[in-house]
Amino acid sequence: MRRLKILTIGMVGVSLCWASLLQADTPPVGAPGFAQEGEDAPTPFVPKRARSEADQDHLEASALYAFGRLMHQRENLPAALRSYERAYRYDPGALAVLGEIVPLAFELGRSEEAARYAIIAAEQDPQDALLLRRLAMHLTEQEDFGRALQLYRKSFELQQTPDDVTAVLLHMEMGRLYFLEGEFPAAAKSFQQVRAAIDDPKKFGLSDELQKILIGNAHATYSLLGECFLEAALYDDAQAMFVKANEARADESEFAFRQARVLAKQQQTDAALAQLDKYFAAKATSAGVDPYDLLGELLAAQHPDPAAARAALVTRLEQLHQDDAENVALAFAYGRALVANAQTDVAEKVLAASFAQEATAETAALLVGLYRRENQVAPLLELLGATVGKSGNIESLGGAGEELLADKPLVEKLLAAAQERRAADKLTPPQALAAAMIAVRAEQFDAADDLFNLALTRPPIARTSLPKAELIIAWGLELLQAEQQERAAQLFRKAIDEKLVPERQELLNYFLAGALEMQGKTDEALATLDKALNPEQPTALLLSRKAWILYHAERHEAAEQAYLALLEKFDADHKSTQNRQTMRDARLVLSNICTQTNRFDEAVEWLEQVLDEFPEDVGVFNDLGYLWAEKGMHLERALRMTQRAVAEQPENAAYRDSLGWVYFQLGRYQEAVRELEQAVAAEEPGGVILDHLGDAYARHGQADKARAAWERAVIAFEREDEPEKLAATQQKLTQQTTK
Repeated sequence: MRRLKILTIGMVGVSLCWASLLQADTPPVGAPGFAQEGEDAPTPFVPKRARSEADQDHLEASALYAFGRLMHQRENLPAALRSYERAYRYDPGALAVLGEIVPLAFELGRSEEAARYAIIAAEQDPQDALLLRRLAMHLTEQEDFGRALQLYRKSFELQQTPDDVTAVLLHMEMGRLYFLEGEFPAAAKSFQQVRAAIDDPKKFGLSDELQKILIGNAHATYSLLGECFLEAALYDDAQAMFVKANEARADESEFAFRQARVLAKQQQTDAALAQLDKYFAAKATSAGVDPYDLLGELLAAQHPDPAAARAALVTRLEQLHQDDAENVALAFAYGRALVANAQTDVAEKVLAASFAQEATAETAALLVGLYRRENQVAPLLELLGATVGKSGNIESLGGAGEELLADKPLVEKLLAAAQERRAADKLTPPQALAAAMIAVRAEQFDAADDLFNLALTRPPIARTSLPKAELIIAWGLELLQAEQQERAAQLFRKAIDEKLVPERQELLNYFLAGALEMQGKTDEALATLDKALNPEQPTALLLSRKAWILYHAERHEAAEQAYLALLEKFDADHKSTQNRQTMRDARLVLSNICTQTNRFDEAVEWLEQVLDEFPEDVGVFNDLGYLWAEKGMHLERALRMTQRAVAEQPENAAYRDSLGWVYFQLGRYQEAVRELEQAVAAEEPGGVILDHLGDAYARHGQADKARAAWERAVIAFEREDEPEKLAATQQKLTQQTTK
């Protein structure tokens, strides 16, 4: 029935095409519907009401669908697919179009594109329970858990019986996803059904084989159910599942810890402590630091005075540590408790010994904080060599690293200590790299380069130094982040010329070209890429870089040709996800080039092409919606798009601006003001957003606020070097003053 309906709609589109011919200034000779010689002229058709935007969209969708059918019949499958995709976008209610898109996209080898439309189809018209489950599995693999849950729920709603095998399996998947989403009551409700099926398999039609599939790893499954019930405050159920988990794989220390958690939730502090003692007595390590965190919570419940609770925790952990000094998690918990209790000398010894045994980021962060507060430079440099020098970044230290960098006097002492060690030939490559990273953040670039070169040229220490390729790339990116493009370019060029890492030549050329362009050396950047490119087998990575460099240099005509060449070479490749993202980015830049060169229709077309392949790309929803709003076109469609963008990213000021501007063009000024006020809440709003807000205030009858917004826009346009926009806003201020 749906197919018949859409075909009928398609014929309407064909009729419209014919009607456009009939309305031409010179109608075809003998065209039906026109009066011939000696006949009465027909009465012109006068519509009862003007065609609405929704009517026009519906008609465009019909024509597109009809054209898609024609292309399909002629076996021009890419053109057919694109027409179907746009027919759906213009008329999302025409669900049968999705039935054409999905199999055709699969036939063309565009599996990711097909999956996107299949998910949309399943959400809008959930009739095939099996398809819903398959798509939910696909979304789960992509870690889109919320959307996967929606499909599983719709699949469950199609179940004829709520207690058969399929329903049980659905409950298992929904329970897992609810758990991952932190919706523990809903997860527990699903898992209760799973538990009932396990307890009474015959009632649910579970064969022995299906029971094995459902339970899978019994210890893991029962543990999951137990954790879920515990979070949902179903303590008896949690205890029962933990018992089953222990029966599946006996581990008395783990079981004791789980019992302690259940008892702690029920505020049975003494009983929980007794179970924790069983875990500690076994010198277990399986639960990591969590048992010691629980110990702290239980002691805090026993000692209302925080100082007394901290002292009690230190005493207990000291006893445990004396009896189990090799336990890294225990040592970390003990050291942390000592720091909290201001016993820094003991904390340093405990944590340093633990770090020597196992170099964890958490222990390193505690030690960095200790050494910084105690102004201990030498051990801090050694520690940084073992962490930053090994990972190639300071971010692994978290907040402790940020505090270190903010301590300028200590940074100076660290760098001086590194130079002293270097002079004594005692500075290791990891320590040199760590010091270089500190120096570049302190904007001591000469010292940073010197230290890095030392790290690069000295023989690496086994298992504590980065491989040479990673070392060069990490340092180059550090320099680029510090806006030291010239230094970065020198580094990349040396690595290329001397073939220091021949296996990464293409990537090094990519970074070198970018560093040169950021210095304004466009021709040199292009020459670098031309030299690196293999004319027989050019890669998308380097071709896209060349196109970007031309675009960044505002050589729009050449950039456009480069992006078109990139699309021509690689757009047919739908196997690589990375390639599809590169093609998407190319189309976005081409749209921007067309916008800047006043080719509105072409700018829209490139964005439409992105939406063909990525039908839910909210960034393109925003861009296209804004373009249409600027022209006062397709405003209802633009409203839906910008609303979707804001719903996905409510903190995005550009998206708020677009939505506000659509409201403005629709004459909904109060809503425009609401959105634009939120848009300018950014730290430094752009001139366009402020100008839009001024316009909205003016139309809403708030003249004083309009003037204030325009005055801010003038300042912003001056800062952004936008003379034309600046003049236009100043004209508004002048006109308001003369009224």
